[in-house]
Amino acid sequence: MGNVPVQTPPTAHADSMTPPADCAKILVEIGIVVHKYKDREKHCKKGKQQSDHIVQNACFENSRGKGGIGTAAKYKLREAPCICLEDATNPTTQHGRKTASQRAFGKKYRGAGTQPTYGEARDANVEAMKDAKPELKDNDEAVGCIKIALKEYFEEELGLKEDTPVRTPLGGKFKPPTSTVVTA
Repeated sequence: MGNVPVQTPPTAHADSMTPPADCAKILVEIGIVVHKYKDREKHCKKGKQQSDHIVQNACFENSRGKGGIGTAAKYKLREAPCICLEDATNPTTQHGRKTASQRAFGKKYRGAGTQPTYGEARDANVEAMKDAKPELKDNDEAVGCIKIALKEYFEEELGLKEDTPVRTPLGGKFKPPTSTVVTA
């Protein structure tokens, strides 16, 4: 992987979930390792942490682990980018704070009867991660590194775009958008 020269912006590597060396260093310094969910036991402390999908898997699956929705058909729970969070849904834990933010995100779209786009889901979940891990709050460099990992998987590997519709968490089965043709 090597070091990325300072004047060169970091780039994602298609064959790895790991961001460039500089990003790995930036994230490790604040206790974060981006990893695939299937590698969780290598990275998270058993009984104290859980591997949490950076972007909620419910945005891409109708049922956990059952494969991607129509607009994200190649999504695989085990391959998606994660970081370790303190376990439990208690609102005082890292995972609990992220879960509360994610529930508010889903409620907004369920209330409006709409589905978010990938870009909206990504941005809301990155904000939720900041709620979970205060060391990310004012750390644009670390947040940028997390976004590189998300871009690598969701955009480069799965082919999602900013405006790709995704599932509203707890919003029932994903309904692909219908296009309407307007005639004069």
